[in-house]
Amino acid sequence: ESSVSTQAAAVRLLGGETIDDTFIAQNGSSYSMSNVYMESGEYAAGITIHTTGDVTITIDGPVGIASGVLFKIEQVGSLTIENKSNYKVESTENTPGAGWVDGMFQIDGTNKGTVTVNGGVYESLNYQWRCPFKIYGGTVYLNNATVKTSANAVYVENADVTIDGGKYTEKTNENHPTLAIVSGTLTVKNAKVFNEAENSGVYVVNGTCNITDAEITSNGVVVKITGGICNIYGGEFTGIGGYVPISNNNATMNIHGGTFEGLGTVISVAGTGTTTIDETADKTVIRCSDKEVTYVKAGIRS
Repeated sequence: ESSVSTQAAAVRLLGGETIDDTFIAQNGSSYSMSNVYMESGEYAAGITIHTTGDVTITIDGPVGIASGVLFKIEQVGSLTIENKSNYKVESTENTPGAGWVDGMFQIDGTNKGTVTVNGGVYESLNYQWRCPFKIYGGTVYLNNATVKTSANAVYVENADVTIDGGKYTEKTNENHPTLAIVSGTLTVKNAKVFNEAENSGVYVVNGTCNITDAEITSNGVVVKITGGICNIYGGEFTGIGGYVPISNNNATMNIHGGTFEGLGTVISVAGTGTTTIDETADKTVIRCSDKEVTYVKAGIRS
């Protein structure tokens, strides 16, 4: 006598599907995506998700979409994107012109659920307004993802977003911070953030940004705050251009350790802004060209 357990194979998504409660009742809640499934070699249409249920989508191979939103998440209980083999997911759109278009992943403000992305390489390099992760609502976890873009890699508005590990790069000379938050909460942990252009690695307009042990490098301002709160708990913040690496304008910044390096003034405060360096933290190092100031528990060393 023996017992055998079976698990239904994930349903292949071919583009254009709306995953709602009816779709889940008919097809289950586990799906897969790959360009291999498509005769044209990439997806002609994206996936819309509108359900109170839980959904898992496994990336089985490279995935591309020529135009439009790849994942439009209107509502979900929980959505998990599994891409642990680090396949490339990309938008190949090259539409000229201006305008604030949608992201490859667009999470609407109506969503109150949780979205988790595990692994993968996400690219949008051809069109300067195509943001890989545009997040307007819900709770989002981006774990060990690599994101390359000609726009914001991640844009946050009225959402709670945690970036844990991975690498985020803005690759053009356009006016786009790599990570941008205008409201809500953005937490960045153990990640590498780079801005090749003369813009910010992290740009906080309002809301709260928490940065822990990240490596952030920029040809422009490394961390720029205009309103809101930014809390830094260690990490490396390097300005390789001639801009002030840390810029606080009418905002609150709390520094609890870390290394801050620039060619001139390293930390600037303007307007009603306040910047506090916690002397109880293990160490905060500020390097200006060949000069170094170290804040330690006992006070200041120069």
